[in-house]
Amino acid sequence: MTSDYLQALPEPHILDYDWRYTPETVTILSELMRQSGSVLAVGTPSLARKLESIGHEVLLVDRQPLHAVRKHLQMEPSSSPPAFEKSAIAIIDPPWYLTDAKVWIAWTAHAIELQSEILVSLWPDTTRPAAAKEFEELESWISQWAEFRVLDIVPRYSTPLFETEALKASGSPSLGLSPHYGRLVSVRPKSLPDLPQHFGQLESRRAWIRFVVDDYQLAICLKENDALVDAVSQHPLANGWVWPYVSKRARDRDLINLWSSRNEVALLKNPDRVAETLRRALSAGDPEAFEGQLRPYSQLKSLGIPRPPYRRLLEWQHQQ
Repeated sequence: MTSDYLQALPEPHILDYDWRYTPETVTILSELMRQSGSVLAVGTPSLARKLESIGHEVLLVDRQPLHAVRKHLQMEPSSSPPAFEKSAIAIIDPPWYLTDAKVWIAWTAHAIELQSEILVSLWPDTTRPAAAKEFEELESWISQWAEFRVLDIVPRYSTPLFETEALKASGSPSLGLSPHYGRLVSVRPKSLPDLPQHFGQLESRRAWIRFVVDDYQLAICLKENDALVDAVSQHPLANGWVWPYVSKRARDRDLINLWSSRNEVALLKNPDRVAETLRRALSAGDPEAFEGQLRPYSQLKSLGIPRPPYRRLLEWQHQQ
């Protein structure tokens, strides 16, 4: 895995729950499945890259389009069954919340051969006050249809840039710091679990536009903040433009409808207009033209958005 290969990756974004395995963990996990057949990697792109580099057959499932993996389905687990050939083994790293974990595990069970193994990175008890109870509930649910076993391997994670920025902005790190280790469990399905619609909470998801500008990522949610007076406002709980939290438990998190990979956030009155203005600014050929296009929303100039010219510019959409 060369440095040029890794330079293709954008900065992690908190909306992707993009805490990445340490190199040591990638090595340990790749050795664990080196003798397996085809591997399904769900939300584990660093491991998929490693397995590809040693000639292993691997399919990555991840909604983020830029992961430098050859066999990559840009999607995420849902309540619809997988529509591809089943794998011999799977390893998944779901968002560390009970509902998300159930969706990802149930979906993956449908994507592997029956009684094959799913390795899952899950949250430790130190993650939040209810973490131990949620883990017990997850284990109880899995045990109804699969063998469940906690392994001795401890997956560890690097600190992403958005968390570093949150810690700088936070007076108290309780919600600005995540555990940098998980616990690895083995799940061997004896039967297939249901994929009920309510697991995905599809009715509450919102549309986001994602701009990748060189390595910087900026996400804009198309839900309007009708109560705003100004077109662009700082969040009242932010430190300037920086959100001092990484936890979903942070108060008034749902008000945010602009969020960057450096944990910069803002409240937008008309996000669709901001997105269109940003498109024009990003397509400008030089920094002066960029500044001119962004003049209607001059507050955004305070963010870390790179100025042109660019080596990479990409727009894509997702639900959150």
